[in-house]
Amino acid sequence: MTARLGDPVRLTLDLCGVESTTGSEAHVMELAAGLCRTLGLAVRTQEVGAPGRVNVAAWDPAVAPEVLFTTHLDTVPPYLPPAELADRLTGRGTCDAKGAAAAMLCALSGLRQAGELRVGVMFLVGEETESDGARAAATGFAPRLRYFINGEPTGLTLASAQKGTLSFRLVADGMAGHSAYPERGRSATHALVDAAHALLHHTWPADPELGDTTVNVGLLDGGVAPNVLAPSATARGIFRLGMPVDDAERTARALLPPHVRLERLGGTDPVRCHVPPGEHAEVVRFGSDIPYLQSVGTPLLLGPGSIHDAHTDHEHVLKADLIEGTRRYAALARALLGG
Repeated sequence: MTARLGDPVRLTLDLCGVESTTGSEAHVMELAAGLCRTLGLAVRTQEVGAPGRVNVAAWDPAVAPEVLFTTHLDTVPPYLPPAELADRLTGRGTCDAKGAAAAMLCALSGLRQAGELRVGVMFLVGEETESDGARAAATGFAPRLRYFINGEPTGLTLASAQKGTLSFRLVADGMAGHSAYPERGRSATHALVDAAHALLHHTWPADPELGDTTVNVGLLDGGVAPNVLAPSATARGIFRLGMPVDDAERTARALLPPHVRLERLGGTDPVRCHVPPGEHAEVVRFGSDIPYLQSVGTPLLLGPGSIHDAHTDHEHVLKADLIEGTRRYAALARALLGG
């Protein structure tokens, strides 16, 4: 195990060899805790939901951390076992985000060997659904420190900001009736289509840095038969926000036609990230645990791999990016600590 902590490619294979779809992270967290102990770190765990499903945090037993590496070890389904090709690793989690975790552990190993003990690490559950691990960690489990570096697939480019999100459900109420006599009933699916059209075609405000606010209606369900006015219908979707989440929700509700209501399932405001002087950075549109961890410290966001490969059947990460990611994490930590 000690040798793995100097090799982010082998370590990524080890982590990805343990299935950890959201809700089933216990075994990979046990592996992560063992790796932290191998580094000589004091390990803390926090149960999140089911017994054995835990967040893991670790830092030097004698020195308080000032910088924290953190990422999530849960993945989306289905599990795709890892494989090694000439220049890359394939499989679920290779870029989102176990490759980042491996690079962080290897960077931490190198820092400690060089005598830098002020860097800790935290691995979280649940990011791919409701970020329940991050929410729990922010209640007192995570240390309070100067900076934390969150790992997500950014192509090793720092993020200057992360768009906000508003996940929602539309619920339409109708009155069943024969479709030949629409005046004797009310179609919930028709109302739902009108509501979705209103949200999709509204001119949402654009932010100079974050860009456009966009909306996706991803799930639709309703009705009982083609010749029956639908008594009920629902839709689920998500906004990617360049505006405050409360403002977006307020506007969305005002756009809805009669007999349709919006239920807010979750949401976060946009977040600005720290970018050290001289570093190139770009806005990312995807979500992460950062909005729930802002009480921990000032965030940075960077990781190996591309978000366009995450959640796909061709998920992969380049070996060279894992090695460069290890170097970048160590260099960023040193810069943040003033070393």
